[in-house]
Amino acid sequence: MISEQEGLSYTFQGLSQQFQQLYPGYQVTNTAGAQSPQMMTTTTLNTLNGALASTQAQAQNFQAEQATLQQLESKNQTAIGNLQAIQVSNELALAQVQQIQMLRQLVMAQMNSQNVAAANQVDAQVQSNPAAQAIFSQQYPGDSFNPTNNAPAPPQH
Repeated sequence: MISEQEGLSYTFQGLSQQFQQLYPGYQVTNTAGAQSPQMMTTTTLNTLNGALASTQAQAQNFQAEQATLQQLESKNQTAIGNLQAIQVSNELALAQVQQIQMLRQLVMAQMNSQNVAAANQVDAQVQSNPAAQAIFSQQYPGDSFNPTNNAPAPPQH
């Protein structure tokens, strides 16, 4: 749902590259490829809208889920013999797995939305503060992480 809304989705294969492009404060750059504040705001709002759409899609399914649970309850009450009881138990277990998967999807959509919103805030702070840009672009001796390109720093001699 988030990717359909043109937001930044956790299911997108090039997520890291898109994240770095959208939030140049993550990778301090003065290149022309840096996204405008309007584009970052649009991406953030689209991501939040996609998370809401995902939530709404699941909420619209509550009646069908309730009907399925009532059907399983009825099957459970009328089961004749061990085999039917085991089959109903298996159906209940599968329904639980589906519910857990939907819950995981909602949690991931929420995390995605929170991360994009937070990245937007941090990026705006870094881009508006020359001192922060200097800190993020500085390489420290012995530091194996170079925040300007996310690659290990060359060995210090």
